[in-house]
Amino acid sequence: MTQPYYHHAIPMGARVYAIDEQRNRSPHGIGTVVGIASFHVIFSYIVLFDEPFEDSEFGTMRAMSIFAPQLVSADTGETWMKVDLSPQQLQLSD
Repeated sequence: MTQPYYHHAIPMGARVYAIDEQRNRSPHGIGTVVGIASFHVIFSYIVLFDEPFEDSEFGTMRAMSIFAPQLVSADTGETWMKVDLSPQQLQLSD
């Protein structure tokens, strides 16, 4: 199986919550990783949330595909990242 480059593989069944680009916790609550949505250097995972939520564009949603860098363990508060992909770390020097 292909392995992600920038993060460790997230185990199926992991309890997670999502964060945004500013590392703020997503309002969607806690969910469970139930599948892999895409394979590349960064994987995206299918998260089934405990509670459905309303989305102005799509209506009521229960699951979402989320990139691994945006997932945090609900149990430990840790990410599965191997490297820091924050905007400060990714700035190129002149």
